[in-house]
Amino acid sequence: MVPRFHLAQNTLRGGHAAHGGGRKAPLATVTLALGLMLAPMGVAQDAPIPPRFATMQDSTDFPGGDLTPIFNTTLEQCHATCLRLEDCAGFTFNQRAGACFPKGSIGVAIPFEGALSGVIASVSDSGLALARDLRPALGFLDSSDFTDAREQSETMGNRYYANGLTEAALLEGASGDRAVMWSGAAVTVADSGAAWLAHARALRQRAQNDNQRRFDLNRQAVSAALNATLRLRDPAARASALVVMADALESGFRGDAALAAMRLADQLRPGIAPERLAELREKYGFRLFSHDVEATSATPRICAAFSEDLSPARDYAPFVQSAAQGLAVEVEGTQLCVSGVSYGENVSLTLRAGLTSASGDALVRDVPLEVYVRDRAPLVRFPGRAYVLPASGPRALPVETVNADRLELALMRVSDRNLVTSIRQGNFASAMSQWEGERFENLLAEPVWQGVAELEGTLNRATTSRLPLDDVGTLEPGVYVLRAAVPDADPWDVAPAMQWFMVSDLGVSTLSGSDGLHVVVQRLSDGQPAAGQRVALLARSNRVLGEAVSDDQGHVRFSGALTQGSGASAP
Repeated sequence: MVPRFHLAQNTLRGGHAAHGGGRKAPLATVTLALGLMLAPMGVAQDAPIPPRFATMQDSTDFPGGDLTPIFNTTLEQCHATCLRLEDCAGFTFNQRAGACFPKGSIGVAIPFEGALSGVIASVSDSGLALARDLRPALGFLDSSDFTDAREQSETMGNRYYANGLTEAALLEGASGDRAVMWSGAAVTVADSGAAWLAHARALRQRAQNDNQRRFDLNRQAVSAALNATLRLRDPAARASALVVMADALESGFRGDAALAAMRLADQLRPGIAPERLAELREKYGFRLFSHDVEATSATPRICAAFSEDLSPARDYAPFVQSAAQGLAVEVEGTQLCVSGVSYGENVSLTLRAGLTSASGDALVRDVPLEVYVRDRAPLVRFPGRAYVLPASGPRALPVETVNADRLELALMRVSDRNLVTSIRQGNFASAMSQWEGERFENLLAEPVWQGVAELEGTLNRATTSRLPLDDVGTLEPGVYVLRAAVPDADPWDVAPAMQWFMVSDLGVSTLSGSDGLHVVVQRLSDGQPAAGQRVALLARSNRVLGEAVSDDQGHVRFSGALTQGSGASAP
């Protein structure tokens, strides 16, 4: 008699002579049985491993000792029902009739074609306690890993049949193409950690030879190795199971968990696989992800990004080795940044082994870096928010640039009617992003002039220059926006700068009082009151709330009622 690997459930029709095949159970009986199948057995169900397991034999019947039979069911349901019924010592399943016969006692086995029988055994209390005690040390695994391992354990009898052979005989025959089948059958005999470890190894071996099912086989190997780990009492044997688990986890693209499993194995049995541990540490442990140069500020920095956070309380300077003088080390989250370097120079750094993360993990070996501190990225910006330029006479705006000796300029005018829209959208007199600038130019601004400015500056240093606007020609009083962009630069990397300014000889001051809103209009050229000027008070909706003409003192008053609106009616 040899073990059998069950791939699919047969559904042949026919009766079971020993159990009166073909009978139909009342609906209440079937419902009761299914309810018992799903009912928990108590605290033992909380253990990471099932408290009971089944050893299977095919073409076998155990006459007598029947509990409540279940009809029109499957082997999986029959098996699960018996595992959950405390007084179920075994079962016989008639494949032809789909009938399940849980047993309160196990009689003498007799051959019967088409019948599958299982004998239930219990895990010792000490075995369940061991599994509970070991689970906290396996915190690097997901809860789904424990769910999968328990499900695998509960369903082994559905797939592998021991057929009366001993665990030793099955493990001895578990080699070559039948390693998975025979080791799986050995698991069902005594649910031992040694059999589970053999099954995990067999699954790993098959995964390496089966490209189509590799991922699923490695997932099964993780579950089998976890089942072995939860059952093995000898720490050295448990370490061997963790090594198999680590290999399967890495093959399943779970490198961090693989490293944690290997570290635990090394704790249980120091030196079990030093080269494998070093390999996993280098690939998935605390390590350097990347390094880059921050080249946007006046002083550049070389920043190295690690896989874990660094400790802001530790001094990392001893772990940064360089021939360069005057370097300073800063820590920001996962980054270690070195300042004190200069633009346009090559810097050699070595991040030394032993550099630790906040969690205490350390670099395995020295990491040499050869870094070229590239020139500072081009930059253009206007230092002020808004300016008022005279309606006549010389006009100019200041601009600040870095590594940009040429600017493309575009002058746009914002109409009076669009001014309120700009204020409402928050664009007025403020910097705009690339997307906001494009939308503003397309919807709210009218092109007036385009040109180019040639500038002089010092490499890698911020230079402030004066942009004369006299060549633009006559500018009517109003609100304008000047856009300055670095030619041939990606606007998303080197954003254009936009400067609001107003061309006018009129200055407006407002004062709210109990008697309304007071407006004073003065000429900027001499500071004298501007009489005869039409002043309009607008709502946020762009509706005119009121109009008046300034008197000899340049004064206009709007009644308080006009300023009481809210929402779109607010002034």
